[in-house]
Amino acid sequence: MEIQYHAKTPEDVRHWLDKSNRLNQLIRVFYGDTLTGTVTPEEKGVYGYVRVHDHGPKHPIMTRPKVYRAFGIRDDLIVGIVTRDNNGRCMFVYKHKYFNNGEWSISDCDQRPKVKHNGEVFAIFETLSQAWRYRQFMVGERVAR
Repeated sequence: MEIQYHAKTPEDVRHWLDKSNRLNQLIRVFYGDTLTGTVTPEEKGVYGYVRVHDHGPKHPIMTRPKVYRAFGIRDDLIVGIVTRDNNGRCMFVYKHKYFNNGEWSISDCDQRPKVKHNGEVFAIFETLSQAWRYRQFMVGERVAR
């Protein structure tokens, strides 16, 4: 079943979404401004397996095992795609030429560790390991949270 893409979706993005669908690869996508390459930090509906919508137009959707809902993939807004190599390490397979994810850091000097994006608190966690995993996910060093 051929996936129908938005007219503005870059050919490289189409290629990787098609390939991920065919090979049943877990991926993590980064959405953002396709002119500047600036990433919009999102954590919901950005990782899973590429599938084709069953009803109506055959648009790409993102699914995850044991999660009974799918998210539509906004293929025309993708500025980065991460998957795992044969050794299980995460790698970018597509990156906008001006890809900019900002600066992600961890501050653990208070009671609860904080993940910061461009110096501003973005998320607060109970443990340092939770904060570290989240930061890895947000920068593309992990495919899933």
